[in-house]
Amino acid sequence: MKSWSKQLKRLVRFIVEVKSGSYPNASTFCQKLEHIDTLQNTNLSCSVKTIKRDIDYLKNQMNAPLEYDPAEHGYYLYIPDWTFPEL
Repeated sequence: MKSWSKQLKRLVRFIVEVKSGSYPNASTFCQKLEHIDTLQNTNLSCSVKTIKRDIDYLKNQMNAPLEYDPAEHGYYLYIPDWTFPEL
């Protein structure tokens, strides 16, 4: 799997997690990807640092309205109906 394809799949899954209301952070999302890899035989797991770079990419390059909630220890969308821009 090409690295950009792998990253795109992680980004989409991260936004799905955020929209589900589970308040993922880099650590919990990394664990989630490892679990998905085990159950579905995918190859999406990576380091916590990589997830942090993905979150920065979402915020700075894709203008995702992500905000960290310290009370929930994770991210949420302050514009809940945000979607990925068209490529």
